[in-house]
Amino acid sequence: MSSRLKSKILSMVVIMMVAAAVLWACGGANQRIAPATQEPAATSTTAAATTATTTTVATTTTQTVDPSAAARVFKIDPSKSEARFTLNEVLMGSPKTVVGVTSLVTGTIAIDLADPTKTTISPLQIDARDFQTDSSMRNRAINRFVLQTTKDENRYIVFTPTSIEGLPTTAKAGEALALKINGDLTISGVTKPASFTTSVNATSDNEISGLAKAQILRSDFNLEIPQVPSVADVTEEVLLELQFVAKAE
Repeated sequence: MSSRLKSKILSMVVIMMVAAAVLWACGGANQRIAPATQEPAATSTTAAATTATTTTVATTTTQTVDPSAAARVFKIDPSKSEARFTLNEVLMGSPKTVVGVTSLVTGTIAIDLADPTKTTISPLQIDARDFQTDSSMRNRAINRFVLQTTKDENRYIVFTPTSIEGLPTTAKAGEALALKINGDLTISGVTKPASFTTSVNATSDNEISGLAKAQILRSDFNLEIPQVPSVADVTEEVLLELQFVAKAE
């Protein structure tokens, strides 16, 4: 074989080896880059999952219900309500039942529609100056000497509820409830614990009515009856009642 032919063959072998090396290098590079090209996809999936999680939390927070929003307030309607006291005496030798009434009553009842056991009652206030009986002379004596409402600090009888017994877990219109409302009763500057036996009826979705009763002793509140020749044997026991209608605000 001539030297020129050997030289050509050698050149072709070198070229083929170089070409093979280039092809191998390109293929190897592609194999090394392939995993890297998959990483953005994984990052995108993670981002999507994070976005989905964030969206779910936001939705849950938005749908959370504030329990206080379920409370509905009913306000006592003085035009349909009445506070009264009842006691007995002997007037000019004959038994007599004395009843004093007033419609000047204020107060509210907040009913938690989601949980009626959380119902609350505001302090109930009665304007004792407005008590009326069947005698104007007796009215003046009650205001000046018995309740002493001529003094501003004694004008109002206030009952501040502290607890309610007998509340149901659910309630609906037309349902009658028997409750016991405990609290502090203030009359003529004296405060004593008192309990009112109460019947309540939800007459409609927008109105409730009821009757609350409690018996107290005059001596507990220092309520003294002035000495009058025509009046005798005034009972120590006094019945207090509140007949009310309350309407949704």
